[in-house]
Amino acid sequence: MSYILGLDYGTKYIGIAISDKNAIYSKPYLIKRNNEFFIPFFDDLLKEYSIEKIVVGTPLSEDGYDSNFSLEVKNFIKCLNQDKEYILWNETLSSDQAKVYLSKKKKRIDDIAASIILQEYLDYINKL
Repeated sequence: MSYILGLDYGTKYIGIAISDKNAIYSKPYLIKRNNEFFIPFFDDLLKEYSIEKIVVGTPLSEDGYDSNFSLEVKNFIKCLNQDKEYILWNETLSSDQAKVYLSKKKKRIDDIAASIILQEYLDYINKL
């Protein structure tokens, strides 16, 4: 196995999580501002950890279809390194779950949300 990256996309910030080398556990990595510096940083991160697979949270509507924001997430992915495998994972309620783990003092929860998204995916693939 190898490291897998998790992303919680936002228009202002992007939360990043990374798995352990055996792709069993996820941990928050960091939060980056969504600006022109993100893609060069992201490419360096892919190289540093030899990432081949990226799980990207996308919110689905209540009926399970793409929401307006999930279409924005898909457009964001088109701007990233296309030599990698991207997996869209339903992130509905991940931010709410992340708030449970944090005190109200921390303003940004994006890295925790990314970790929850990635952990749900890891749990899914490891049950197979």
